[in-house]
Order: sequence, then C-alpha cells, then structure tokens
Amino acid sequence: HMIVMNRNIFVTLAILAAFVSCTESSVRQPSASASRALEEGFLSPPDDARPRVWWHWMNGNVTMEGAMADIEWMHRVGVGGFHVFDAGLTTPQIVDHRITYMSDEWKSIFEACIRKAESYGMETAVAGSPGWSETGGPWVEPHQAMKKLVWSETDATGGIEYDGILPHPPVTSGNFQDIPVAEKEGEIPEYYEDIAVLAFRVPAPSPAGLSPKLTCSGGDFTLEQLTNGRMTDVSELPYGPDGAWIQYEFDEPQTIFGADIMQGIYDDFTARVLSQGDDLAVLEYSDDGVAFTPVTTTSGKVFRIATLSFKPVTAKYFRLRLADQQTALNSYFAQANRRGIGTPAANASGVQVAEFNLFSSPRVSRYIEKAGFFPAGDLYDSPSAPCEGAPLLSEVIDLTDKVDDRGHLRWTPEEGCWKILRFGYSLTGHQNSPASPEATGLEVDKLDADAVRDYIEHYISMYKDAAGRLMGKKGIHYLMFDSWEAGCLNWTPKMFEAFREICGYDLLKWLPALAGYVIESPESSDRFLWDFRRTIAELVAVNHYDLLTEVLKEHGLERYTESHELVSFCRRWNEGQEERRHPYVCNVDGRSFQYPRYRSLRRRLPGVRLRGPSLREEICRRGVPHPGRGCLGHLSGNPQGEGRPADGQRTQPLHNSRKRAPASG
Repeated sequence: HMIVMNRNIFVTLAILAAFVSCTESSVRQPSASASRALEEGFLSPPDDARPRVWWHWMNGNVTMEGAMADIEWMHRVGVGGFHVFDAGLTTPQIVDHRITYMSDEWKSIFEACIRKAESYGMETAVAGSPGWSETGGPWVEPHQAMKKLVWSETDATGGIEYDGILPHPPVTSGNFQDIPVAEKEGEIPEYYEDIAVLAFRVPAPSPAGLSPKLTCSGGDFTLEQLTNGRMTDVSELPYGPDGAWIQYEFDEPQTIFGADIMQGIYDDFTARVLSQGDDLAVLEYSDDGVAFTPVTTTSGKVFRIATLSFKPVTAKYFRLRLADQQTALNSYFAQANRRGIGTPAANASGVQVAEFNLFSSPRVSRYIEKAGFFPAGDLYDSPSAPCEGAPLLSEVIDLTDKVDDRGHLRWTPEEGCWKILRFGYSLTGHQNSPASPEATGLEVDKLDADAVRDYIEHYISMYKDAAGRLMGKKGIHYLMFDSWEAGCLNWTPKMFEAFREICGYDLLKWLPALAGYVIESPESSDRFLWDFRRTIAELVAVNHYDLLTEVLKEHGLERYTESHELVSFCRRWNEGQEERRHPYVCNVDGRSFQYPRYRSLRRRLPGVRLRGPSLREEICRRGVPHPGRGCLGHLSGNPQGEGRPADGQRTQPLHNSRKRAPASG
C-alpha cells in the first residue's frame, strides 16, 4: 500500500515540548489539565491530523477477505481514511479468481469496504477515473474525447484556377498530425471533423516544388518522402565516414525562412534523452557546395520533431547534418547501468528521418510546442526570427464556403504564390491509465463542458450503485483527481466561441500560425499563440476542474486534486495553478518539489526572490519552468502546502484584464 503520512502534528508537538523544556525558568509551567490534553492529543490525534492512504486495487487482484483485513489494519494503526484506485499496469494475477471492474462481485466487495469504513468513521474517496489519470473510460464516445488540430497544405499559382479535392488532413489518433498514439492493447478509435479552409499569399513557391537535387550520406530517400508532411514515412540515414547528412541543391539561390525536421518516431523516454544532447541536428548553407556555414541547430529542442525559424538565408545548397544519436543513447544507458538501472542501448547503423522540409515563407519558431501539441518549458527563449513578407491578417482569405463536403475546391487566386490550408480536428487518442483492460477508454475532452458533465455524471452513478448508494454525508466523501498523464489537447468544437469570449478577438484567420506560418509579424504570431494557450488554460480550469467541483457538489461530494507535474500546459497555462481553484484539498506533488529545481531556478533568475509576485512575474515573462508546488501557497495567498482555500478563491489572471486587444494591435 502507498501511504501518505501527515507528520505535521507530531513535528509541532515535538517543537512545543522542546520549547517548554528550554524555558522552565522564565515561562510558567502549563497546568496539569493542559499537559494531559497535549498528551492525549499526541496519543489520539484528531481526525484532520490522521493520515489518509492510497489503496490500489491492482488489476482485479481483490478478495473480500483481503479487503476486510486491509481496512481492519488501517483502522488499528490510526489511518483516518483511504483513496481507492482501481488500476492495472502489468500486475500479474496473484489471486485464484480475478475480479472484473464493476462486475457484481466487484461491487459486492466495494460496498462491504465502504460500509466497514463508515462504521469506523473513516473518510473514503475514489479516483476520478479507473487508473489514476485523469478523466476517461470506455463510456467516453469518440466525439467526446480529447482533440487536436490537424491540417493539409496545397500550393496554388495566381491566375490559374484550382479545381480539385484538397488533401484530407490526418485522421490518425495521436499527438500531432499522423503520428499515432503509442502502441497499446486494443484499437484506438478515430474521429474527424472539418473546421475551415484558408488561403494566403507567400513570397515564393515551396522549395520542394522547385525539384532540388537530393543527395545524402546514404540510404534510400526521395524528395517526396522528405517533404510530404507524413511523419510516419520514415527511412534510415546511415552514418557515413563524414557523419549523416541530407543535402538539397537548387538551380538558383533560394531564400529560406525555416525548416521542419522529423527525426523518426521515438518513444517519449528516448526523445527526452536525445533532447538533452548537443547539436543533434545542424542546418547548414553554402554557395558552392564545398564550404558550409551553420544556420541553426536543434540542440536541446528535439521532441520527435524540430520546427526551426531563422533570419532569411539565401543560398544554392542547404544541408542537414545529424549527430550520432546512438552514441548519446549509449552514453545515457551506460551511466544508468552503472547506477543499477537500465541496460546499454543496442547498436544502430544510422538515424531515422521522416521529414526535411524547407520553407520560403516566414515561420513560427517551435510552433508545435507553442500551439500546445507537445510539452515545452522554455518557449520564451525561442522567439520567432525577425522577418518581412508575412501576410497581413486582412490578406488571409476564408475559402470554407467554396469547399463542398468532399473537400472539393474551385477557386482562382490573384497573382502570386499561394498556400491553401485545410483545417480539421482529430483525436489525441489518449486513454485513462493505468487501468484494467475492461476499464480503459478514451480521455474525455477537458475543454468541452458538456462532455465533461456526461463523463462525471456517468462515473458518479457507477460508484453510487457500487457503494449501495452510500455517497455524500455517508460513504464516499470525495473524488480524487490524481496526476495529469493525459498529454496535451488543443481543440474542441466550441473553440472559436471560447477564444473570442476569453481573448476578445476572432481566431479564424490566425489558424495558419498554429500550422507554423507567421501572420502579421513574428511578434504578433507569438502573442497570438500565447493567447491560444491561455484559452486552453481557461477552458481546462472552467470546463473541467470547476465543472467537476460543481457536479460533485450537486451529489454532496468534494474533490481532492493533485497539483500537476511540470508539463507544458501547467507551466504555460497560468503556471499550473488553474486546477487548484476550487478543490477542498490540494495535494502537494512531492515529485515536483525538489531542491535541484530550486537551485536551477536560482541560477536562471539571479536576484529574484523565490516567493511572491516577483517570482510569478519572472516566470510569466521569461517562461522559466516552475520550481515545484512548494511556493504555490505563497502565490495564491495560502502559505500551507495543502488545506481548505477560502470560498471562491481563484488565482489571479496573468494579465491585468480578462480580455486583450487583438494580437495584431
């Protein structure tokens, strides 16, 4: 069992005893009755000083006898309550008969546990979903699940009619475009809806359309494969005597504003290891194909895909040089192995490459992270490069009403080079975890109030039935919403309305910035992307956490909420505090509060106090990762790590006003 002990009462009493002992000569001794009260309080602490424990029912390994024995032990040692997690992982079966989640037999054992705990006056809570993250289950329909923005791109030439079906955006369930969700048991449903079709003028044709000569250090690559936008179309680039590289040679010098580099689909752990390396990929240019000059690197920024923005460079040759990533992996695993964890990575002859795409129009630096597709903590260190030639907002054309249900468009653009983007949304594919197979399903759309209400009403009704209707004043008192491990989401069907309500201007013609294209100016696009992330933050706060609190209250319940780990939306979405706005108790996440993070923060913010408004302002201004939950109380006016916030307590918005002028203003 995982037991979370609250030692505050014992530490306080020990300090009190020491103080009394050291001041006998100057302070009057406490009365006999006060001494007895102190001793009795120590021997029999009040309920709010007793620890609660996390009680994991792992993959159906539950028996009536074992469950009753657990509760008896908890009561005997002074535990004040428990949080039930029905979880899965890869737990082997260790009982003669595995109990299926929410079966009649499972409910019988669960109800007996609730009644036994109630007879002892113990507090009981259940997790907010099967597993411990976050709000999802098999009853969540695809249209109710977490969503992401997707798009396809088409080039058009002024004066020439475009008459055809626009490429369909990816329908794959996964984090970004056609990158699939990590392999899991069972089939992940797919779902897609169109959003809009927009067009805008670009300074020059797409470099890939000019058919540059492709050479590389080895392997079997084609220009189409490296520029088709399909992240799963991967080939191996072997390491040669002079490293691994891919080169484009143009007939005439071309002006390039940015590049997308997809280095293969790694698991999250491998990607994070590689992201700590130096100069994993270097983009170079040359006028003669012999002497090359670096343009930029992906050092410390690789997370499956790197989206680079730089001052325009004009040249005939552009070369992508990739480091020996296997060496970095072997080094990491060798160190881990010396510490007794992990094993050295296997040898590899090259690096996997899916995309090496150059752009002849201004690009947003690290747009994938800024648009909320992947985690990131240093976005303010990556402003989009200064440039000219970006389309004005007024020059973005809405072609949605010219496209039929098949995606067919007939349109003749004005003079110039044009880019047509067809936007839609599909699923992220994230599931609640780690849950038993029969309790696993899609995570609900945290931005959609209707979907969240449907989810939690269904979940509460299941547990009310399982507990024999013991819920509220008696029986189940709380729901526990543990760590967010559901990944990122950045779209919902009512996103346009929500964005206008929160930010005060229209989202539609800024959509190209979410696909990496600068609109108006680099500064304006970056500001818009901040507003976009802010909108997601507000929707998560209001349509997920606040709504959960509201529905729970309707059923006589309250909620526990773990303060989130250092993930992107927590840092960028109002510093990770939005989930804390109206919980009864906010658990401090000890995994986030580590001294090395404070030490790192001191180095990054010299001269800045680590508590109070100055820290908050610097975090907001510089985008420094939050050091942990240790100072959350000081930022929100509650100095204790956990407790009961004042009624209606809310964190202050990061801006002085709830609404802002349009980013172009």
